[in-house]
Amino acid sequence: MLDVELPVGRAAELFDEHGELTDPRTRERLAEIVSAVLAQHDRLREAA
Repeated sequence: MLDVELPVGRAAELFDEHGELTDPRTRERLAEIVSAVLAQHDRLREAA
């Protein structure tokens, strides 16, 4: 289990009219979290 959070205040300002995340800092943090989730998944799959 990962102990990470990505609070998104002012979400209406971070997304465009198509729902795309446009804020670079939030995009970077989200990418870091997704990478950590995938790494955790790989470790758990290998241990099974």
